[in-house]
Amino acid sequence: MITEETALVLDRLATAFRVEVPPEALEVWSDQLEGVAADVALDACENIIGIETYFPTVAIFKKEVSAVLRHRAREEALATSRGEGRAKADCGFCGGLRWYESAPLQIADQATGEIKVYEQWKPCPHCSPVEYRRWEEHNAEREAVERHRREDAGEFDLARVLAEAKRRLTETQPDERAEAQRAHEARRPH
Repeated sequence: MITEETALVLDRLATAFRVEVPPEALEVWSDQLEGVAADVALDACENIIGIETYFPTVAIFKKEVSAVLRHRAREEALATSRGEGRAKADCGFCGGLRWYESAPLQIADQATGEIKVYEQWKPCPHCSPVEYRRWEEHNAEREAVERHRREDAGEFDLARVLAEAKRRLTETQPDERAEAQRAHEARRPH
């Protein structure tokens, strides 16, 4: 960091901790933080403001700078290991967000009968291929479990029953239909 950037960091810390920083501190901090990127120092500054009670020493600040650098390296390694690289701002699905909104899910509340609408987001198959594959596998597994649960519970499937009845009606021979009609008319009171 250059001296002006170090001064900004010290000013931010002094304001947050309500401390007056002596002018000599700028030289010491500048020497100690030489080579640290300004954005890393600002992130470390914000982290320290959130966790420390008192104005930090240079050692505490450098320790937090190291933590910020480790966190950034870990995030970058995770993105690289997933084979994803960076999201593409011109992606037609997600626009660089890695997730995109799909058709909303509508579920009827069993108690009130009210239809509730829930947002549904899916991982982008182009920007997040690993998450997309995991999402597809999870959905297939969830559907298989639900299908198995319905079969075990012996739930009444009205659509299936109606389809079976329609199939039987269309398969019935014309002679059988005519005979059934005559039997029905014979039982009717005149």
